[in-house]
Amino acid sequence: MKKIIILITFLTFALLLTAEENLRHGLGFTGGMISGSGFSYRQMNDTYGFQFALGAITLGDGDDIEFDEIGFWEEDTLSTYSIEEEGIFYYTNFGASYYKFLHKGEKSLFYFLVGTAAYINFGSIEEQTYGYNQDTQLWETLGKPTEEKEMTIRTNIGIGIGIDYKLTENIHINLDWPFVYSRGENDFDLIMYIPQAGIHYYFK
Repeated sequence: MKKIIILITFLTFALLLTAEENLRHGLGFTGGMISGSGFSYRQMNDTYGFQFALGAITLGDGDDIEFDEIGFWEEDTLSTYSIEEEGIFYYTNFGASYYKFLHKGEKSLFYFLVGTAAYINFGSIEEQTYGYNQDTQLWETLGKPTEEKEMTIRTNIGIGIGIDYKLTENIHINLDWPFVYSRGENDFDLIMYIPQAGIHYYFK
């Protein structure tokens, strides 16, 4: 009986160690220029890891666009003036990152990372034109508002270093410092001083 208890204790301890070693899959949140911002899935293997992130948000109300009244201070009454108002806009992004481990500590992990993310914004902008009515001496709308679709895409790619720290066996936080090449439609930027971070819950 004593041997059986010892054997069960040994097997239980071995299973616990195995469970701890196999806590490789993480779900949580991340925010950064090359990680993406939103929900994320992270897998950390023995010598490398990777992460995928996805986020989206909607702002504005496309059903009730109200144009502000044109300023009465406009002195050039022979010209027309236009006012733009944004309708509903969608902001979405997705990112992918790869990690190569450089050093493993008891509670920390130091790694090299490379990643890329795309930030996409799209929606509509309505424009209303106003003209001055000489008879009523008021600014009045000229026709119906015109609508124009707009979409912007910014792609970020970068490399850097990062640290994963184990708060508990299941909860880890990470802080990364990447060097980012950011490309828009008509411009690009090199950015180094914006860190990114995340928190994940790990399971078997």
